[in-house]
Amino acid sequence: MSSKINISDPKKFLKHYCEISFLLNVSLIIISIIFFLGIKFSIIGQFFGFLFILVVFFSFGLILLSDKYLKPKKLGNRGKQTHFITYLYLIFIIFGIWAFFSRKGEFLLPNINFIILYILIGFSILLTYLNWSLLKDNLHQRKLIPSGTGIKVIKILIGVFCILFYVICFIMAWGILTGGPPLLGMVTGSAISWTSGLFILCVPAVTILFLKLFSKKYHPKVKMSIMIIGLTFTGIFALPFASIPFTIIDANNQFSKHFGSDWNDFDPDVEKNFLDMQFVLGYYYFGLPSSNQDNFKVEKDIVFAETKDYKLKYDVYYPDKKNLIGEDTTIIYIHGGGWSSGDKDQHPEIIHYLAAQGYVIFDIQYRLLDINFFKELSGIDYSYLPPDEDVVGEWTIEDQVNDIANFTRYLYLNNDYDANLENVYFMGGSAGGHLAALACLGYNEGFWSFSKYLNITGGAFFYPANDAEYFFYELEFFYENGFIPGDETPKENPDLYKRYTPSELVDSDDPPCIIFHGTSDQLIPYENGKTIQDEMLKKDLISILVKGYFGSHGHTEGADYLNVALYYLERFLFLTKDD
Repeated sequence: MSSKINISDPKKFLKHYCEISFLLNVSLIIISIIFFLGIKFSIIGQFFGFLFILVVFFSFGLILLSDKYLKPKKLGNRGKQTHFITYLYLIFIIFGIWAFFSRKGEFLLPNINFIILYILIGFSILLTYLNWSLLKDNLHQRKLIPSGTGIKVIKILIGVFCILFYVICFIMAWGILTGGPPLLGMVTGSAISWTSGLFILCVPAVTILFLKLFSKKYHPKVKMSIMIIGLTFTGIFALPFASIPFTIIDANNQFSKHFGSDWNDFDPDVEKNFLDMQFVLGYYYFGLPSSNQDNFKVEKDIVFAETKDYKLKYDVYYPDKKNLIGEDTTIIYIHGGGWSSGDKDQHPEIIHYLAAQGYVIFDIQYRLLDINFFKELSGIDYSYLPPDEDVVGEWTIEDQVNDIANFTRYLYLNNDYDANLENVYFMGGSAGGHLAALACLGYNEGFWSFSKYLNITGGAFFYPANDAEYFFYELEFFYENGFIPGDETPKENPDLYKRYTPSELVDSDDPPCIIFHGTSDQLIPYENGKTIQDEMLKKDLISILVKGYFGSHGHTEGADYLNVALYYLERFLFLTKDD
């Protein structure tokens, strides 16, 4: 990308560059076929991901070198073909790369990513061949692409597109570094947590496309500015990936502290069920290995509480095979949604994965406050995670915790799935993480009527809320809608707000907990999860906080952080469950 490249024999250098490019593309085809056939070993996935990125960036390098030393649009018909294909390739990357977008382990366009991959490889090989052929001699033939008013209009449109793309990049980069602008950052921060790996490839393509609109001779400062902007954005979008080793080091140190230096040494019969690497680049672009759906059965919409005002249901996942590593463990999963929206089956990527390991999982509903959380917070009338109408009403936080307590009593009296009630975990994310933390850490506090016949072995909380005074009073709309029972303020009844603050419920008898939280989370700031951990550590309890550097709210729904989360979650559950 630099104008300072100085190669003594450009023709020879480009010839070798084209040869290497061809070999890389062939290697990518071979490894992709192996991966596509289902041989998804972590080392293959890692190599596949790195090779994919290398091939794309190698093609970017070929385009820049060709423009500098060959100047293809001046080399007749073949040169014009090369120039034209270069534009097509860059545009295809900018738009086609979004076929690799996945969230919660599911691709937006399933199986399309491999089609897009082979089209990209085809473009790369074609570009390599065209540039290699230009090295043999200069062909002076008719122009393929005429110049004129039409071309100028197209260039203007491309320039406007590139500028708008950079504006989007600025907002997204802001989200990575700080969590984003107020309110808007709640959306952009989460979006960039799921898409940073796509922007890493998009930004250079847009930058090169933008550079091709300007002549170096007449616009050197403009070209230099564009290069600096492109490199800066690419570097920022690479931060989540680049920080994952630090997440791994920190998490490993915490596991070693609590479980000993050999914490990750498992019997081969156990270890074969686990992910063997914390992060695999190929999984980000081409999908995590699918869980074995044959290992479990599902029954949905079973009613556990019903009155004239509401009806609460749950889904249950239970093993269909014997001798699975989680079969003697029970998980009660609590969905998120700002205490006012969402429903069970919100996070199948986690539930299905653990169910395939034999865990008995109850994914439950609870009563929801009848407000539009997203509209109240941002002013935008958008129904995010629409709830089941049977559970919506003028309910309070007390009602919600009581629903969870009610389910524990129901489970004891209706244990039709042979769930081990001596080995129970509470798990949830966001508002569900808050409720799971209240249930886990407040189970024996006497505030709520949890079943005394269940033994709580641990908890797993994804970006949990903690500060009840902030969320339920300072945000105003929760307080104004009567979400706090009795409508008392923190000054009038500080103990009431402490009752709904998980960190205030910590005592020396609490079970181990693992927390996943992004450092750029603007909706539920990182300090919420950190405070819960700090209070647990003060009591010499096992508490692990897996820190998602530059991760925003919902960061574990992206394939990169999901890989990390599943790796540590499955090990935490196995290490802490009672034998």
